[in-house]
Amino acid sequence: MEKKTRIVATLGTKMGKNGRTVDNKQILTKLIQKGLNVIRLNFSHITQEKDRMEIKELVRIVREEINEELGTNVCFLQDLQGPKIRVGKMNTDIYVKDGDTIIITTHILDNTYEGKIPKIFCDYEYFCEDVEVGHSVFINDGYIEMRVKEKDMHKKEVTCSVINGGKISSHKGINLPQTLVKAASLTPDDENDLHFGIEVLKVEWVAISFVKTGADIIDLRNKINDISRNAKQDCPKIIAKIETPEALKNIDSIIKETDAIMVARGDLAVETPLYNVPILQKEMIKKCNANGKAVIVATQMLESMITNPRPTRAEVSDVANAVLDGADAVMLSGETSATDALYHVEVVETMAKIIQHTEQNLSDTKINGVEIRSNIYNKIQKYPDFSTESRSNDELVRGACIIAKEINATKIIATSRSGYTGLRIAIHRPECDIFIFSENRFVVKMLNLIWGINTFYIQKRGDSLESTFDIIRKKLLDEKKAKTGEKVVFITDSFLVTEKIKGFCDTIKIEKI
Repeated sequence: MEKKTRIVATLGTKMGKNGRTVDNKQILTKLIQKGLNVIRLNFSHITQEKDRMEIKELVRIVREEINEELGTNVCFLQDLQGPKIRVGKMNTDIYVKDGDTIIITTHILDNTYEGKIPKIFCDYEYFCEDVEVGHSVFINDGYIEMRVKEKDMHKKEVTCSVINGGKISSHKGINLPQTLVKAASLTPDDENDLHFGIEVLKVEWVAISFVKTGADIIDLRNKINDISRNAKQDCPKIIAKIETPEALKNIDSIIKETDAIMVARGDLAVETPLYNVPILQKEMIKKCNANGKAVIVATQMLESMITNPRPTRAEVSDVANAVLDGADAVMLSGETSATDALYHVEVVETMAKIIQHTEQNLSDTKINGVEIRSNIYNKIQKYPDFSTESRSNDELVRGACIIAKEINATKIIATSRSGYTGLRIAIHRPECDIFIFSENRFVVKMLNLIWGINTFYIQKRGDSLESTFDIIRKKLLDEKKAKTGEKVVFITDSFLVTEKIKGFCDTIKIEKI
């Protein structure tokens, strides 16, 4: 049984014994063979031209060599840095204790100390304007907590009292959970990276950091459309990273405008009370499932495997629960990208085994007498009572999923030029396999992020519905993806005369292969 929940892994320019990803095609191949579906490129750490060139080569190796050799469709996710607030470059690390006083300034410093009070530089120019007395300031993923005592706008300095001390070093992240940050979600650096991602890398997905409202998604989509149009490229889909209280407050408008969300538990657990995160995760997954939007669960899923060959029991449960909650994908970060990561292949293999075991056991009606199938499979969605342009297509897809369930079909097979039909099938979480055939190579790869979808490229459809089915049947049998006699449900459209027409599906066909 192939897993339905997808694996996203962060890969950088350094990996493996030789120290460079581009020198390690063998490792990349093993990662994909073990279950990697999507490669995340973290542009917080791709800042130099040499990094860009190495990432470009990584993308080429995967697309032109490994995907072709393995018959896979691994796609790429460009994760934009966004307005991440960080400690600036320091000439020496400093250690602060509970009760100490520290000054945070937006003036570049020559010295970390001025008298007995340490100073650190913050790279966010509006830091002094945005924070208020009494606000909390967290550094290094929340390990260091401070509270603002006073601020001096003339000197551009904020004086803080240390609540929980520790070591502060260069470039550590700063979180302001009580502060309304003015910075736009898309920075000038992000726009520059976006051009590179679309024009050069031709990424299938773009993630935007520190989203505040649905308007941020609209702004990004407009920029993506403009760049893609000028570059004559397909438009990548958008992932909104949910990391702040403001994003949670506007979650419905964000889900409405985006194509997917990422439950970014790292910053979220600093920006909101830590104990809220599991419930927030479940609520966001439920909302995305109901609205037909993909959802990724991220951060520290198997973090102990950066330096250990086996995960903790808690980590195994964390991955399994994300599957049970209904996530489309689970993500590895430092586990595959940290410079001290030792078990790149093993961590992907472990995550795949957890997913497969969880999904396989849930294919039974009951476990230990308890009905659990509804936790993951056959979540047939009921659409809102209003008419949209795609309503007839959506209802046809919904009907096909119901039929497949009732007749115990082994597969739902569909054609899709834009990927829309595949996305709509996946939201119903059918227990049978989902196979999507498309003439668009971009769509074939883009859908690799989505729960349960297996994609296939076909150069051209037939000149009739039956000849199109013949092409699909032959490909499935030739690649041993189907067996003679299997009961399947076909979904397609009848716009076969010209590829310029992008119609919605209007045909369901039940047959045995």
